Amino acid sequence: MAEGSRYSSYYIKEQTSGVTPSSGTLKVFRATKSGLDIKVATLQSEEIRDDAEVADFRLGARHVEGTATGELSYETFDDLLGGALRGTFAGEALTASIERQSFTFIDYNADIPDFPYTIYRGCEVNSLAITVSAEAITSVEFGIVGRTMEQAATLPSGLSKGTRTTTSPMDGFSGKLTMGDVSVDVITEMAINIENGIEPRFVVGSKFSIKPSSKRRQISGTLTAYYEDNKLRSKFLNEQESDLTIDILDGTTGAGYRFSMPRIKITEAPRPIDGEGDIMLNMSYTGLLDQDEGYSIRITKLPPMSFTTDLTGNKTITKGQTLTLSVVVKGGEEPYTYVWKKGGVVIPEAKQATYTKSNAQEADAGQYVCEVTDSHGRTIPSTPCLVAVDPGE
Repeated sequence: MAEGSRYSSYYIKEQTSGVTPSSGTLKVFRATKSGLDIKVATLQSEEIRDDAEVADFRLGARHVEGTATGELSYETFDDLLGGALRGTFAGEALTASIERQSFTFIDYNADIPDFPYTIYRGCEVNSLAITVSAEAITSVEFGIVGRTMEQAATLPSGLSKGTRTTTSPMDGFSGKLTMGDVSVDVITEMAINIENGIEPRFVVGSKFSIKPSSKRRQISGTLTAYYEDNKLRSKFLNEQESDLTIDILDGTTGAGYRFSMPRIKITEAPRPIDGEGDIMLNMSYTGLLDQDEGYSIRITKLPPMSFTTDLTGNKTITKGQTLTLSVVVKGGEEPYTYVWKKGGVVIPEAKQATYTKSNAQEADAGQYVCEVTDSHGRTIPSTPCLVAVDPGE
């Protein structure tokens, strides 16, 4: 009997729609649930009979359709995010474009003895739904439309399973949201939805869909906010366009993504009153092409905080020399703040990337650490450095 605890999902980008690559490494789709399956039309005979019976019933044309859901984490779903935006990451940025991409998805049920693999080919990302909540892990759902499905006893020849990414899932309380370059701190929930209008195509002589059709990209979403003033509601009533940017982070290393929509319009903003509790503003928005920027949505990677220049484990200087310790950090979100500690005690005057102590004495020997914090509150400590002061005598 199959159980979800023995299920895993994989995917690989195709070079030709509907053709699984002959070699390569499958990426793990870190799923929380999956609704990906074959969708089969049904055909029933319309023959009229004097015995009032149905003469025949057939299974008809078929295609792949469903959703694959996971928890958003750094660099786990980058290929699929590219499929949703019809583009590829150029450096750290993925900009909405027109490059259609297809994938092979493979489900594996480890507790099924016969044909444990289900292979879906020619799959395109029809929709992307990002759900951000102040009290939850951020979820990502990919709506898939594909061409063919088969069951198999083994993986396709030439493919191997990759390892799972280990990046932490992102949450809704570690990042920030801005509209018009102004931080908005009353949002409790947010959704970003992309629809690509991908639909199967059927032709005479083929049981499965040929390459699906696609339509214009539609960007929409929702924002739920505490109703504390009319600034947001006025944007709706006055049909005022704005930009919308949200940083979604993992809360530990500062790794995440920035979703930028340079031109949105709020399409509704009701404020229902239900009892004596908080009144909430329930907004919907649509994303539009910004002629100046040349896109409707862009996703930018925010790399994890790390040291490009770290402290060494040990350092020796001679008494009377200048003690200099330096760190350089990348990732996260600038500006950074620096806290230097000696023996676990904060050095009040040390607030820069470089700590300098002139005319060092034996009392300056000890273990030094620099803790660096970015603007989102993520902190990483340097390697402890044990400083020795040689009396020089």
